[in-house]
Amino acid sequence: MLLSVITNNQRGLIGHSKWVANLQLGWDADNGEHSATLVYNVFGPRIIVPGVSGFEDAKEQPFHSLDAIYTWYVSYDSKLKVKLKNILHESKVIQQEGIDILNKSVGTELTVVFSTDF
Repeated sequence: MLLSVITNNQRGLIGHSKWVANLQLGWDADNGEHSATLVYNVFGPRIIVPGVSGFEDAKEQPFHSLDAIYTWYVSYDSKLKVKLKNILHESKVIQQEGIDILNKSVGTELTVVFSTDF
């Protein structure tokens, strides 16, 4: 029977970074009909899978996210919202022992939603 032993008993929490940075810039039109927001987020490396049997922890590398949101308040009870996520087209990268074990393109996402309340 093969037993895996955690390599590092003194480590950070899984999924938590030592640092995170967020910046949000917003604009609202004087007439209240339009608003726009630009959101930037980045986090430091974080453990995804603890290392076992002498291997280092697998860590997700910093991911720089830039999103834009525009809202047009068409009338009192309806609005049009346009969201653009991951404008920088960053990829999700997980490394272990200095080797990329996952390099996944997240892509850029465009969402357009019209909503109304009755």
